[in-house]
Amino acid sequence: MPWLLPLASDLPWAPSCPPTLKLEAHLLGIVRSNLAPHVEECGRCRDWLTQIFCEEEVFWRLVYPVTVAAVLRAAEHIPAADLARRRRFLV
Repeated sequence: MPWLLPLASDLPWAPSCPPTLKLEAHLLGIVRSNLAPHVEECGRCRDWLTQIFCEEEVFWRLVYPVTVAAVLRAAEHIPAADLARRRRFLV
């Protein structure tokens, strides 16, 4: 995929690097993170976060809209009786 950066996983992780799950939470702002100083100093973590951010941008710009459109098109072809039966099953 030409729009992606070279894989950050090609660089070695330092023993002081946090787990990728904590880096993702830091990127998303899910938790109040104290990782900013480490990310500023660690090129490996900074590159990894940049790669994840770019992949997220590609997903929201290219993958998500196509997926939603395909699901909506498929839903248009389901007969009403099948939809009613499926709703009863879910309830």
